[in-house]
Amino acid sequence: GDPATVEVSAPADVTVETVGRGDARLGTAGTPVDRVAAQAYSAFEKATVVTVPEETVLDEPVRITVRGEGGTSFGHQVVELGAFAEAVVVIEHTGSGVLAANVDYVLGA
Repeated sequence: GDPATVEVSAPADVTVETVGRGDARLGTAGTPVDRVAAQAYSAFEKATVVTVPEETVLDEPVRITVRGEGGTSFGHQVVELGAFAEAVVVIEHTGSGVLAANVDYVLGA
C-alpha cells in the first residue's frame, strides 16, 4: 500500500518541514530501544520536523495527523520546542494500515 501521509496544522509562528534521512536533527532525542522502533528508524524515507521558536507561547494546539493508506509504512516526526516556549501538540492517527514510527521530542533547543 501507499505510505502514511502526514499533515500538520499549526499557528503561523511554527515552522513545519519535511526532511530527508540526512537531516542532523533526526535522532538527537535518543536512539530506538526496541526492535519495532529500530526498524522504523532504519526504514523511514522522510520525516516531519515541527519547530516552535524559543519564548513562543501558542494559543492553539499544533495538530499532527498521520493517515494510514493501507499496507505497511514507516515514519518519523520531530517536535522541537525552543527554550521557554509553551505548546500543546496533538498527534492523531487515522485510516488503515500498519505503521511503525518514532517521535522525537527535543525540548529547550
